[in-house]
Amino acid sequence: MPKEFIEMEIPVPYGSIKAKAWGSASTHSHQILALHGWQDNAGSFDTLIPLLPDSVYVLAVDLPGHGLSSHLPPGCPYHDLVFLMEVKRVVDHMNWTKFTILGHSMGAAIGMFYSCLYPKTVTKVIAIDMIKPLSFPAEELAKRTSDGINAFLTLEHKNSIPPVYDHKTTVEKMISAHAIYGSLTEEAAECLLKRGAKVSSDGKGEYFTRDNRIKAVLFQRMDSEALLNYLQNIECELIIIKAKNGIQLDPQEVNQKFIQLYERKCKTFKLIEVEGQHHVHLIEPQNVVSFITNEFNITNGN
Repeated sequence: MPKEFIEMEIPVPYGSIKAKAWGSASTHSHQILALHGWQDNAGSFDTLIPLLPDSVYVLAVDLPGHGLSSHLPPGCPYHDLVFLMEVKRVVDHMNWTKFTILGHSMGAAIGMFYSCLYPKTVTKVIAIDMIKPLSFPAEELAKRTSDGINAFLTLEHKNSIPPVYDHKTTVEKMISAHAIYGSLTEEAAECLLKRGAKVSSDGKGEYFTRDNRIKAVLFQRMDSEALLNYLQNIECELIIIKAKNGIQLDPQEVNQKFIQLYERKCKTFKLIEVEGQHHVHLIEPQNVVSFITNEFNITNGN
């Protein structure tokens, strides 16, 4: 895949979804929608996509409030249902009827949900370092929901003018923000900052482009049993590429229930473990690229 890409802008009622596209949508049969993780952006795939074969077309989007995409209007909370709706807008804009979702972390969860909502359109979901979407014990659902609402309202009332930092501090803050998920290298941080930061109007520093309110995304609140029922509709091919030192959101016995569901419901299911941390696709893309290209029965350069 050439390193060159084009910037795309997909109109939505509140502004636009920004995206990076590699390849030619009209000549490539393998269409891939790349969805980044929470508080990341399309730059999350910058080191991986150039390693993919020339015969694929990849559209990597900035989800609302992330990267260069428009922020939701004042008063509108971020929710993974909002992200799902925007994915549908993107798919409709591209006139795609069959495509693959390549998702990292939250993007992988969105891909799984989307494949259940529109099972006839998604042929594959390739999930990087995500076994299953978030779920919570049933007795915690009400409190977690109220905590999420309170967190969003608190962020909403904060000063909307983003602070300005020098570049070194911006890099340090990006690395620090991801420390909970593992070590982000300076090079990886720079990839994310190409879309994750802009030079201030006075030219004296940089500010983060993301909407600060995305720190309080109101994810769908379900216990594991409800989530199992939701995912009964999954029927695509599912490939999970799990980093050995990645995130562990659930006990193994919970993950195993979902693995058994995938084995029953998916056309094909593979669980592949690779060396690396949560952002393995960005920091060590060579560890994952062969497993992705293998799914399309294509070799690099063809």
